[in-house]
Amino acid sequence: MKDLKLPFLTADQPLEEGFRVLIGHDVSAVVVKDADDFRVLHLDDLRNARYKGARLLRDVTSYAPVLFPNPAPAAAPENVLNESGYRYILERLTADTAMLYSPLDMHTYTLSPPAIVRCTYSTVHYYPPHMRKPGQTTCSFDGTPLV
Repeated sequence: MKDLKLPFLTADQPLEEGFRVLIGHDVSAVVVKDADDFRVLHLDDLRNARYKGARLLRDVTSYAPVLFPNPAPAAAPENVLNESGYRYILERLTADTAMLYSPLDMHTYTLSPPAIVRCTYSTVHYYPPHMRKPGQTTCSFDGTPLV
């Protein structure tokens, strides 16, 4: 069981803003609100959406839905999640931060901060998802510096 603090964005923001926030906050996922739905978008979700030509965060089609009970349930969060089938429940929301709860360590483990670096070559790509050796400072594809 773990509480998660993730950056919060809206669905009308550019996809590239999602990447900037991931890297700037050193996390591997963001929470996005689209109408009345809340979604956890993981780094791989953003990367796949970019590959498919998505421009906005609302265009990302793969995500983990977030339960947003309104009003807040009287039962414990883990009981609510177990009955609902969701992996995450939204506990608190500010202008730029979402607090989520997940009863399973595996769900929270997948959101732990990766070591995200960007290749400086003209065709931008990131590590991860590309494999990077410990201490690697140059791109394995084209030899340019990683930042």
